[in-house]
Amino acid sequence: MAGTVNPEKLYSENWKDGEAYALDVHTVSSSFLGYNEQGTPMFDTKYSHIGELLHNFKYNKNLKAVDEIVSLALPYLANWSKNFSIIIPVPYTRARETQPVFLFAEKLAKALGKSVRTDLLAKTSAGQSKAQAKKIEIKATKNEELPSTVLLVDDIFDTGATLNACVKVLKEKYKVKTVYVLCITKTKNKIIRI
Repeated sequence: MAGTVNPEKLYSENWKDGEAYALDVHTVSSSFLGYNEQGTPMFDTKYSHIGELLHNFKYNKNLKAVDEIVSLALPYLANWSKNFSIIIPVPYTRARETQPVFLFAEKLAKALGKSVRTDLLAKTSAGQSKAQAKKIEIKATKNEELPSTVLLVDDIFDTGATLNACVKVLKEKYKVKTVYVLCITKTKNKIIRI
């Protein structure tokens, strides 16, 4: 469990400076190796420590990796955790046997003594590619008012479109005033001011 992270701020008009972080980049490098027999491009990808944990968790179903991800995240939530009582995961794009962001949110909530709500947001668009990212729509699934401050969690920050859509719904529909955002990783070489 000896790993480090290098948190980076994420910027948006939907949250204030210091209210959103990715714990580290997802990949450190990726080199093109050529094509396999089926014509699929092959890469030699090097991950950050937490990026490797997330990759193993999502794609190799290593559920123990989520415990280390949570332990790496906890120190960076010390200043925020006194301000929020609810953790909300970003709704999933693709159905999986275990939803990585939901499991991360549940384990994080348990470690912090907070509640988790997986039933508040849903994706209403099928936009999967980066080109379709601006078409992402999020809807509120409940008719209730939430506490004034919440923590929104996601696995990988890429364009920021999904997070921005979630924050908008949380503020407009659920009357949340402050949304802290925590992403496990972010894509490398992204301009993070959105």
